[in-house]
Amino acid sequence: MDNSANTVLSILDTLAGAGFATCLFGGWAEEVLKLTRPRKHSDIDLLLVAPSWEMLVHHNPLSGLGFTEIPAKRFPHKRAYICLDLMVELFLVKPNGDRLKTLFWGDLPYVWSSPLCCEGTLAGTAIQCTSIENMVRFRAEHYSLQPWRWETFPQDTH
Repeated sequence: MDNSANTVLSILDTLAGAGFATCLFGGWAEEVLKLTRPRKHSDIDLLLVAPSWEMLVHHNPLSGLGFTEIPAKRFPHKRAYICLDLMVELFLVKPNGDRLKTLFWGDLPYVWSSPLCCEGTLAGTAIQCTSIENMVRFRAEHYSLQPWRWETFPQDTH
């Protein structure tokens, strides 16, 4: 399936209907926030606000919604699925007191700015999107957060 705005909206609606608190992240969020020009996207990145992966790991309600896990992309901070023939990556954002935090690779804490998300518009529909502050800061710090890990993985130059 084509990775279009309508596909993103369908996936967001499916997750929201199943009770998952997500907000758009990554390249699609940058486009919604007008930080980049519209372009072709290879996947859909979402932030998932939850205390743990418990619902996904032990109960896996996503399989009943048409999501198939990609086991090789299972990390402490993210899970990846195929849905509608596209990769959907979910990044876990845990409530931690009055802060929201992601524990990258299981040992590297990253504290998100508040508010985590803002309202955006995609194809004329209001959605939750990572805030401009969080998107810009994350992109600026992405590789510097864990340089020893990125040295072992090929880097996308796009």
